[in-house]
Amino acid sequence: DLVDALFDVKQISGWLSAVLTIAFVGSNVLASLAVTDLGRVLHMIGGTAASFMIFFLPGLLLMNAAIIKHTHSYTNLSQLAEDTASEAPTPPSAAADTDAGAGSSSVPLLDKKAGIRDAGFIFAPGKSWFTGLLLVIVSGLVLAVTLLTASLD
Repeated sequence: DLVDALFDVKQISGWLSAVLTIAFVGSNVLASLAVTDLGRVLHMIGGTAASFMIFFLPGLLLMNAAIIKHTHSYTNLSQLAEDTASEAPTPPSAAADTDAGAGSSSVPLLDKKAGIRDAGFIFAPGKSWFTGLLLVIVSGLVLAVTLLTASLD
């Protein structure tokens, strides 16, 4: 799934799978030869996993929820891109005039709620988006402190 998401490859060929497996095993063997204190490794793994699960994932989920809420009122994502690109917001009276047209209430919204995966990482004004961004930043700081303290031991 990760290779598909990053490189748009549905199936990895046999030789690429073998190369990736050999690289993974080789890097683990080299790391095991270089590390003599298992406590430092566990310190780094624990701090990294904790910052990821406690701060990073909830932050991304909050940001995704804010993006879903923000994009749910648009008929398509190109309309959302046009609205975010325009600098001047539409006055409420002009927005009411465009929404008051015949049959405008029957215009379907997005078939599927567009989160980060569909709409991309966009700014969705709201408390949830800013709180999520704060949690992602805190996650990075906790990770940096963890790596710094592990390297100083």
